Amino acid sequence: KWTGDSAVKAKLRKGGILKPNEVFMTIVESEPLFVRGTLNEAHLRRLTKGLGCKVRSKAFPDLKLSGTITEVSKGPTMPGIFEFKVDVQFPKGSSRILPGMTCKLEFVVYENEKAVVVPSTAVFSEDHDNDEKFVYVLRDGREPKKQRVKVGERSGEKIEILEGLKAGKQILPEKPKD
Repeated sequence: KWTGDSAVKAKLRKGGILKPNEVFMTIVESEPLFVRGTLNEAHLRRLTKGLGCKVRSKAFPDLKLSGTITEVSKGPTMPGIFEFKVDVQFPKGSSRILPGMTCKLEFVVYENEKAVVVPSTAVFSEDHDNDEKFVYVLRDGREPKKQRVKVGERSGEKIEILEGLKAGKQILPEKPKD
């Protein structure tokens, strides 16, 4: 982000005065380019040095770029916010991308092709222990059975089941009424 322009705007007119050693302009080189981003501390464990990503330029959405995280700040730069840097591999002839332009970064931070995934609304907690999770498994026309499960990652309205439920089992989407 370019910042500070409002603070010096009035000084950069006829009759305006700059103080000695006051920074009023920053000149940046157009190469090498990199992306600087911020992330909430809740996501800090996900973005690590060396993680690759897709980079989507807002100005040139059809340009396919990739990048790699080269730095993650050791401490927060603002309360709960960390900075990271992504080096981007630019193809030849993409020189119309300039410092200050924006982009979207897409990371794959977790993948498990064999995961058993269920709607998060179908996973319940014990009243006495919020960490103990269970689902209700349907059993051949009989009453549903309460089955303890170990949960993993969450994504939107889905939750991964690590233990206690096999693929193909039918579960109730909500608690039984009685």
